[in-house]
Amino acid sequence: MQNEKPRASSCDGVAARKSPDDWLGALARRYRDERHKLEPLALETLEKLAEELDFSRGYFIIHRLRPSSAGRDGSRELNFDVYASRLRLDGLAAWVDVTNPDFAVSRPVVRLALDSRELVVLEGEAGAGGTDAPGARPALCRSFDLGDTKIGVLYLERDFATGVIDAASRQAFDRFVDVFAPIYSEASGCPAREAAPVLQPGVSEASDRQEEAGRADSPTRVADDPDDSFFGIIGRDEKMLKIFEIIEKVKDSDLNVCICGESGTGKELIARAIHQSGHRSRHAFVSENCGAISESLLESELFGHLKGSFTGADEDREGLFSAADKGTLFLDEISDMSQNMQRKLLRVLQEGMVRPIGSKTSIQVDSRIVCASNTDLKHLVERDQFRADLFYRLNVITIEVPPLRQRRGDIPLLIDDFLSRLGQEEGVEKRFSISAMKALVEYGWPGNVRELWNVLRKVLLTCEEKEVARKHIAVFLNGSTPGAGCLGEGIEKDADHLLLRIPQCESFNEIIEQCERLVLFNALTEYGWNKSRVTRALGIPRQSLYNKITRYDLKRPVEQNGECD
Repeated sequence: MQNEKPRASSCDGVAARKSPDDWLGALARRYRDERHKLEPLALETLEKLAEELDFSRGYFIIHRLRPSSAGRDGSRELNFDVYASRLRLDGLAAWVDVTNPDFAVSRPVVRLALDSRELVVLEGEAGAGGTDAPGARPALCRSFDLGDTKIGVLYLERDFATGVIDAASRQAFDRFVDVFAPIYSEASGCPAREAAPVLQPGVSEASDRQEEAGRADSPTRVADDPDDSFFGIIGRDEKMLKIFEIIEKVKDSDLNVCICGESGTGKELIARAIHQSGHRSRHAFVSENCGAISESLLESELFGHLKGSFTGADEDREGLFSAADKGTLFLDEISDMSQNMQRKLLRVLQEGMVRPIGSKTSIQVDSRIVCASNTDLKHLVERDQFRADLFYRLNVITIEVPPLRQRRGDIPLLIDDFLSRLGQEEGVEKRFSISAMKALVEYGWPGNVRELWNVLRKVLLTCEEKEVARKHIAVFLNGSTPGAGCLGEGIEKDADHLLLRIPQCESFNEIIEQCERLVLFNALTEYGWNKSRVTRALGIPRQSLYNKITRYDLKRPVEQNGECD
């Protein structure tokens, strides 16, 4: 693209993908005939792919999903290893391994490929500079599944002198991933899905378009019932509808947005909805967890760096601000950012310019900032743990995401949607009994939507009955978080601590009353308003419990019918 700096973009598939050349069909048939080890397979196919598409570097990357990041509604930590790498030496036909490949790979491009699960193209200006020019090299990248716990990523790079990546190269690369994903999966020891058919010359492109249309939906898909979903966010609760209204109002503005809520409530889904519904949806959505990496690495991630700017900087690296140019940059857990990084971020927001580490010049960027925190930033400002000027710069629009226990009416909708998706993935169909559904609705969900997803997955994999009963899910509800039961609004606890959130009170007696009221209400919620169980758990007489319920005017939520004694 002329007169524009390189930038990463997520392609929504290719409108009319052509049949790949004969070499892809021959290569696939060769490796399908027998089992191969993953490492030699990756090295040989990287060389062939880069050679046929005229690329100078190739990487086969494995991203390992941690238990906390395997759910579809939570953020993903960038935890990958370059499993295989190949570099073609200038003027020679020989291929060698890349020196220090972890630093040679552009992390923003890999992250975008993991998040979008689509073809990512890093485009450069045709004929621009040489290999020493600052900025990222033109690249193609796409991710694919390697079983339940790993994701593979194929990544090709060209030197700047080779110009823009043409449509034929993009289509051939996209088709290669479709064909070889199950072959790589089988070589890695994971159950292989059915391989994509290898098209022969002359085959109609219509069948290939049908295959593209039949791909599995992304995690942010819209549910079958449009009334229940807003850009992949399921909810009919009044609190969620208000959030949807805010998104509609701010989607086309450039105002910064701060999303607050507990872990697992789907803050990144809301950030994506803001991006996808607005005019910036044509450009990249890039995310980073500020608490997952060190301060020095975070600075490099956000602003980029030049080759030789610090030990291990073997290649120029584009920063996330540049990757999200004209798009959206989502900064999760921004409350964990150090004071020094807060100062640097504030400067970027004020000037609209970023300076890569080791560079003497700044780059103008146009990135909309959406940040998220599970800690009240205002309280951190009051305790001098977060800069007030940065807080007011970021907190232009505030979105408070309610915990799942505060929108229990949405739980059946989420269960239906999750069961549909999990049923397709796992190949099993289950239905829930009335008592099981009631238990799921009454549970407090300290891990929120992410915990609900994980519990349903465990139930589907372990329950052998067609109908899931309450007994089948009880073990997961009681034991999924050690020391934590069904928690209600305003209370958290783990194995060693009990944390209460109460309004500020002037007198000591009022503080005690608020604490007692909160503990009682949450105990009632935890045990489904079964007063016998509550009295045993708290060790108080039954009549005292009745008196306190009356004194504090504690009322059972409408959705919890059938009070038990």
